Amino acid sequence: MTTEAYGEWRGPREEPDTPEIGMGELSGALPPLEPQAPTSREAGLEQYVRTRIEQEQRRLHDLYKTQLKEAKEEVEELLAKLRLATSNSSTSAPAASAPTPPSTQPRRVDRTRTALQKPENFDGDRKKYKAFREALMLNYEDDEEYFADDKRKIAYVLSFMTGGAAAAFRTEWMETKIEKRMRGENLKSTYE
Repeated sequence: MTTEAYGEWRGPREEPDTPEIGMGELSGALPPLEPQAPTSREAGLEQYVRTRIEQEQRRLHDLYKTQLKEAKEEVEELLAKLRLATSNSSTSAPAASAPTPPSTQPRRVDRTRTALQKPENFDGDRKKYKAFREALMLNYEDDEEYFADDKRKIAYVLSFMTGGAAAAFRTEWMETKIEKRMRGENLKSTYE
């Protein structure tokens, strides 16, 4: 549609009442507004918001203070253990003795604290398997020393197999292990 056609379609244009006054002049023509005191509802709302902010600040302050206190206590406890271990090793160091042969007993390794979440319980659903496996792998990577032993990995996996086909597999696996133990067979093959 051309400009002329639009003009014909729209019809004659009416001129505004104030053709020479711009917006700046219009706003200057308005009477000035005096600042008004807040209404009681506005004042009450403002007071409520201030009170809630102060309460939240106090709550967070107390929370951070408690967390800091707990962290300091944990650090002190660890320092005390370190001092004890250091003093025990320095006082009980043998004088020029032959090195002790490596122990045939596997040394005990405890799980380290981790920020990772434990995997979700697995029920055998193939759609959930990938997420379950990835969560397990992250935990294995996070605590390599603890999971260096395959028995620990297997026990860890089985502990999350609690429903459906996964629980049935877990039960069958445990029964096989118990039967082999009862017959005196080598349990190493149970883990392979």
